[in-house]
Amino acid sequence: MCSKVQGALYPAVKSADIRTYEFPLPPAAEQTRIAAKLDELLAQVDTLKARIDGIPGLLKRFRQTVQESAVSGMLMRGFVDAGHVSFEDSSVKELVSEPLRNGKSVKDGIGSKVLRLSALKSGIIDIRESKLGDWSGINVAPYLVRSGDFLVSRGNGSKDLVGRGGVVGSIREEIAFPDTMIRIRPDPSIMQLQYFAIAWHSRSVRAQIESIAKTTAGIWKISQADLGEIRLPVPTPEEQTEIVRRVEQLFAFADQLEARVAAAQERIDKLT
Repeated sequence: MCSKVQGALYPAVKSADIRTYEFPLPPAAEQTRIAAKLDELLAQVDTLKARIDGIPGLLKRFRQTVQESAVSGMLMRGFVDAGHVSFEDSSVKELVSEPLRNGKSVKDGIGSKVLRLSALKSGIIDIRESKLGDWSGINVAPYLVRSGDFLVSRGNGSKDLVGRGGVVGSIREEIAFPDTMIRIRPDPSIMQLQYFAIAWHSRSVRAQIESIAKTTAGIWKISQADLGEIRLPVPTPEEQTEIVRRVEQLFAFADQLEARVAAAQERIDKLT
């Protein structure tokens, strides 16, 4: 049919071409058998698709369970002893190398870059999400981020997103953080950054954040002082290293499953 299409502005085929088009036509009984077989197969495809589509939710809960096990001590069974390991809690302000700091709001300009709130993505800071700022008359130095910083969302229209945090990776240029974020610098002699991030995204810390968040004009906010009072479980440095190793290993397994699920979903979408 496509080979017979004529016209550019109004592509069309001639009715004569349609009338003379030939296609395979099985007997009526065979048509019924084919339709029934297709119905059977497509029902199986739909069932398979429903099962596959449910796996991402299972993997999300799996990651949450891993994080909870990490901060509760359950993940450390066999490392210290055969039983449950419990950790002492400490406040954030006791775990940092310097006081927490709010970012700075600056207008667009041609000075040092400043992160956008959208830079906070799935536990990491995407430094590409930034803009040039006008730092005229402002000392930018106190607001520059460095590798190993942990930035937290200071406010959001959704209570579920306020207080979410992300790790700053490699930094090769001057980049500041805005007033929509609070900077936390964990003391590496007390708490490893990777373990801090795991603990921060646990349900217990999330519950603390949401309990102290306040709303004004539809925006949920959390203060620097309140963040400093949040308590995190603190294992020994050796235990932190082992926890991070085990969590990363389990998360890598989940990532592999997700990749396989995505490939399976693509194949299933083509089955029909």
